[in-house]
Amino acid sequence: MKPTFAELFFASRYMLPLWVVGSGWLWFSGHGDFIWSRLNEDDRVLAILFLSAIAAGMLKAFPKVWAHEQARRDYAAAGRDPEAVKRRRWLMLRLLAIAGWGGSLWWLTENSYAANPDLYRAALVIAAGGSLWALVAVYSRLPASLQNRLRGSGSREQESFIVRWALPVPKRAPNGKDISAGLPDYCKLVLTT
Repeated sequence: MKPTFAELFFASRYMLPLWVVGSGWLWFSGHGDFIWSRLNEDDRVLAILFLSAIAAGMLKAFPKVWAHEQARRDYAAAGRDPEAVKRRRWLMLRLLAIAGWGGSLWWLTENSYAANPDLYRAALVIAAGGSLWALVAVYSRLPASLQNRLRGSGSREQESFIVRWALPVPKRAPNGKDISAGLPDYCKLVLTT
């Protein structure tokens, strides 16, 4: 059964931190004592009854609301592609790395080495690592022909030549002669070498 708006408002796992922070702020800031001291004896009794009713309603609504939220999360997870989730996580990691790299570059331009040498060195290492990572990422996305040109002629290696040839489905298990008989001449030359 779907919870009502009031149940979601008071007992949702997303609203619970707000209620805890708000109660803690009222308690530690002194605003709660200020409000409590302005109430007379009858109003205090009514306030305690009202807050107790809200707390009882929250405790009653928690199992229903949390089961509903868990079912919605499970339903959403069942429809998600695991590869898409992985790609989104990697994208978020890359964005955080780019933000750290940009922040370290900004910090290097705004501060001097003399002010804080240890922090300056750490920012320099992050900026250099991020720059190297960006160069490797750009280089890996270049076409293979351009990568070969950038590498130079000395580092080029002879790549193995792969030949694919579709053969008909045999009626019996073929032997080596049957297989080589169905191959074209250039494939036989590759096999002999």
